[in-house]
Amino acid sequence: MSHKKGERDNMSMSRKKDVPPLPSIEEKGTLPRITFPSFS
Repeated sequence: MSHKKGERDNMSMSRKKDVPPLPSIEEKGTLPRITFPSFS
């Protein structure tokens, strides 16, 4: 857990609570996955 990843995980953890793989979803589609159902 690097410092750079820890800071990003902190903000993303709040939105990606159902997604355990942060690095996997963050690079695959973290914004679109959370934004679709969010403003859907």
